[in-house]
Amino acid sequence: MSYTVQPQMAVYTAVDKKPEFTHGLFDCFGDIGTCLLACFCPCVVHGQNQQRAENKDGCFLDCCLYYCLAECGFHACLGCYGRGKIRERTNVINDSQIGDCCVHFCCTPCALTQEKRELDVTLGKQ
Repeated sequence: MSYTVQPQMAVYTAVDKKPEFTHGLFDCFGDIGTCLLACFCPCVVHGQNQQRAENKDGCFLDCCLYYCLAECGFHACLGCYGRGKIRERTNVINDSQIGDCCVHFCCTPCALTQEKRELDVTLGKQ
């Protein structure tokens, strides 16, 4: 009697990981209120998103930091960090830090609205 050993392939999948955001980047008009707020006062939307993503008590410091960095033109750096935290919290695995930075630099209102909508889907609306 002869036995042969066949190689087996182990397949690992990320449990509960979504490959991408539920809503597209340019679906920002699906939540027109947040989109308008993100256009005229992005620091507020960023602060609220970070408050929900990191379970913070308030959003004042995040709002102020975003405002100060936006005045210097560095809002995309903080947006990149925040988007990474939101992807981590909502289990979205797509994109990279460079992609996150580019999205925030080129289309801040759409990025902030997309992040808020993803938090709504994952954590529920507040």
